[in-house]
Amino acid sequence: MPKTLPKTPPTSLGSWALLIAGAIDSYQLNSTEIFAQAGIDINDLTKDNARIPAFKLYDIWYQAVEQSNDPYFGIRVAQLYQTNAFSALGMALAASRTVYEAILRCARYGHIISDATEAT
Repeated sequence: MPKTLPKTPPTSLGSWALLIAGAIDSYQLNSTEIFAQAGIDINDLTKDNARIPAFKLYDIWYQAVEQSNDPYFGIRVAQLYQTNAFSALGMALAASRTVYEAILRCARYGHIISDATEAT
């Protein structure tokens, strides 16, 4: 059965975007400016349940990799990850007994972080 298009554009969790901002800053780059170029006020992302359009986050990722000159920018983001970055989901991942269990939880609840993708 073909899937229908979503009624609203896909979004990502604001705290996920803030984690990326921290990684951008770690390269001595200006995350506020990079986010502003994508049309995002970084201060809005600190609000509870803040979300960012996924297509804007893609632009931010691209600029981060480009300006940092680091094709492994995503590893820096992972190094800065803390359990509370994803609220209850982060705690559930940390409570997993095995990496496999964490991956299963991430696949099941990953839409909380971003509804732009689907894990199966």
